[in-house]
Amino acid sequence: MILLNKKLLFLFLISLLVFSAPASADELPDGELPPGTELPDQQATNVFNPELVVMPPVDTIIPFKSAENSKEIILIWTIRNFGEVPMKITQASVTGCGEGFSCSILNTIEEIPIVSRASGLEAGSERLYAIVRVTATRPLGIPKAAEIGLRFSYSEDSDLFEAAGDVFIEPKTFPSERQDKNMHISVTSVLFEEQLFRVELLKEGSYEGYCVGANGAIGSTGEEALPNILLNWSWQGIPFDLCDKNMSKKPVYCDATQFSISLAKKLELIERLDPQDSAQASEISNLTQFHSYIIADSFTGDFQQDFASYFIEDFAQAPDYFRNYWHKYFENPERLVFNSQQLEAGIYKISIDFDFEQSNWDFFDSAGEPIATINISFEKQSNPFPDSIFYHIPFNGSVGLSSENGRQGYGIGYSGETITISEIESGQLVSSIESSGAKMFATSKVSDFKKTNLENRGNLLSINLPLSSTGSIYLAPSYANPVLLKISEKESRAEAFYHILKNQERIEGLSYGSLWTGVASSFEDCKDFYEASLFRNRQDSPPLAGSCASQSSESLGFRWNSVQPGTLFLETVFYVPDSGSFILSNSCRQTDSVFYSIQDGPADNIMLNYGVAPDSISQVFELVKQEKVCVSTSPESTDFWWNEQEVLKAFDSVKKTEIPFSCE
Repeated sequence: MILLNKKLLFLFLISLLVFSAPASADELPDGELPPGTELPDQQATNVFNPELVVMPPVDTIIPFKSAENSKEIILIWTIRNFGEVPMKITQASVTGCGEGFSCSILNTIEEIPIVSRASGLEAGSERLYAIVRVTATRPLGIPKAAEIGLRFSYSEDSDLFEAAGDVFIEPKTFPSERQDKNMHISVTSVLFEEQLFRVELLKEGSYEGYCVGANGAIGSTGEEALPNILLNWSWQGIPFDLCDKNMSKKPVYCDATQFSISLAKKLELIERLDPQDSAQASEISNLTQFHSYIIADSFTGDFQQDFASYFIEDFAQAPDYFRNYWHKYFENPERLVFNSQQLEAGIYKISIDFDFEQSNWDFFDSAGEPIATINISFEKQSNPFPDSIFYHIPFNGSVGLSSENGRQGYGIGYSGETITISEIESGQLVSSIESSGAKMFATSKVSDFKKTNLENRGNLLSINLPLSSTGSIYLAPSYANPVLLKISEKESRAEAFYHILKNQERIEGLSYGSLWTGVASSFEDCKDFYEASLFRNRQDSPPLAGSCASQSSESLGFRWNSVQPGTLFLETVFYVPDSGSFILSNSCRQTDSVFYSIQDGPADNIMLNYGVAPDSISQVFELVKQEKVCVSTSPESTDFWWNEQEVLKAFDSVKKTEIPFSCE
């Protein structure tokens, strides 16, 4: 009868683990769990039979870079035996991997014992490691899903019976048309023997180059996260081989303006060479036959005239050889002929051919007028891989934006608020002047605190391609300021509230001000004042009656009543626009609560306008290189957002000196 009750208890335990909030392996309580025990809502649970419980670790991604096609990952399970009999894992093997991938298990998994409970007090525990090599069998931009099938066999250690089951790992669901240079693989829940379980993937080592946004978006950071483009359209900033394919340098995709600057420089070099000299003839061949990376754009007659007109102006700082001579070819589509006016994005084989009216290698007559025809031929070799929306956005600097008829059939046009693309083009800003173009973009610049800090939290730049009509460019220059909050009990209460001032005026109408995460606690097991686990990304809230800030409806914060002595530390990041002076002010200075910032230290008033608020696309790009900003992409859009994990690192030294305990 006693044995029957124990088995009923085991089944009850399993039902709790499977159908209520499950725990991670490290948090599974030792011994028997009383009815009604609530487990932390963190991980799902695998159940192989009524006694063997498998706890998965955290999920992650497999970051494939463009040059890689194979990764070795480690699948880890923590297995606990709640039964009376010793168990063992007898075998594990890969049974499938899904379209576009192949998988193989590298280590041998057999005869792994999982001991039974000792005297009914503690479940035996063991970790199972499966080292799996995942290989992409076709370009990573193509597969949209991957499955890894693993079969486990397990039995009683006495070999009385054996049972087996399949476990499948599936990726998160992305749009079917998604293409990206990085294949992000995670997991979802599946059904096994009428019980819910989930197996999750863990890759050992750091996740360098990857980050997670406030909304759960997966992004990448660092120079490798940026598209291969140059936000520079100055004559001095474009070398003659900028767009050329060369294994010794990083590729750069060029729009019509950048390609034409490099072309003009090639033509000037060619004119100076002697085709009768064998060494120089070889150099001419290299300058007239090459491969280039091209952004989707058009070399229309209007573009040629706009290009020539722009660079003969003094402000453009083009050299005399262009202003006096070569511009005459570019402004005349009959002298400089592009055989393919409209080009898709990709790699092209370029051929430059000459038809001389007089003797060979005479491009100009004595009066400096063109006496040759130059033909530029484009033969597409391949699409961009990996692709980027920026290879389909021909900014073209400022060329044609201020012309009488705008951009006809080439480049992009703008409507809306003026935003800055790049800071310097021969000393001038490249901005979104309202104009026509082959592709149109509506531009907007955000300066509202609520949108910057809450609705589009930490988002700096969003670009969406025009599909059926107009695309969009959204720029939200903001400062990212980390704030640390110390909350201590005083007279059986613990509370902290603040309000935000913009230009000395309180901001009203906020339902919450930021998302806070607990990072340290003086209580055992890192609990809060109510003995609950420290929260993550929790919204603060307005004060209730009886609070130290109850007379200040604009205040926001936290409060615990009837608590024991102790201290918590919380952290957050405030994202404030560059549209004014923003200050966080302590609403309850009579409490034992303190706000910290990197610049002001512990203070009742903290400035939130420190650092850099990127005010152009090129500045955002620079912060990505510094890993302070992350990028998330899809085939039609790209978002840039503050790398909150990197921003919060600024508090590392403060935490070491100010916090005597930690939960991180």
